[in-house]
Formats: sequence, C-alpha cells, structure tokens
Amino acid sequence: MQNWLFAVLSLIGLVGARLSLVVAADRIRISVTNFNMSFLPSALTVKRGFFKEEGIEAEVIRTNANVAIRALASGDTDYTMIFGSVVRAAIRGLPVKVVGSFIDGSTHALVSRPE
Repeated sequence: MQNWLFAVLSLIGLVGARLSLVVAADRIRISVTNFNMSFLPSALTVKRGFFKEEGIEAEVIRTNANVAIRALASGDTDYTMIFGSVVRAAIRGLPVKVVGSFIDGSTHALVSRPE
C-alpha cells in the first residue's frame, strides 16, 4: 500500500513541478505502452481525480513506444512513462529529462537452467 501511495504522490509531484508550464494549458497528455501494473499509477491518478484537485485535466494515452517518443519530441504529448525508450532517445540527442521513476528496480528477470 505504501508503494502505491508513494507512486501516486510522486506523479502528483511531477505534475506540480511543471505546474508553471501547465497553467497555460487546458490538458496534459501522458503516454503509456499499455494499461498494466507498470503504468497503473498514471491511470489511477486520473480516475481518482488527483489531477483535477490540482486544476489539471490529464489524459492517459496508450501508444507504441516509438510513436510515444515522436509525440513527446513534437509536443503532442507532455509526459511519457516509457522509461527505456526515453533513455535511448536521450542518448541519441533528444532533449528530455527523466523527472521520476515509480519502480525502484528492474521489472525484468533472467531465468536459466542449472547446467
């Protein structure tokens, strides 16, 4: 439960950090690759009304990673929760910043046979 609360509060904090830029906008758009547990905090904050409490209208958009990076670069979306693709794009020169992470470790696992 504490992890969920931390994730929700972190997302609100991320939005608050850009609030001066968001005030002029009617809506922010957050892209995710799918609606699974990794991206649940973004959908949860919208559904529970946390953004509205802060005067922000947020929209969570499901899109493929390559489209999400192009949309972020062109300004069609304001945020993305697709971490790996953003880091690769930043290494290639896309001017983006990682402002937070909801997962304190890798979601991947390597499994093999003992030989």
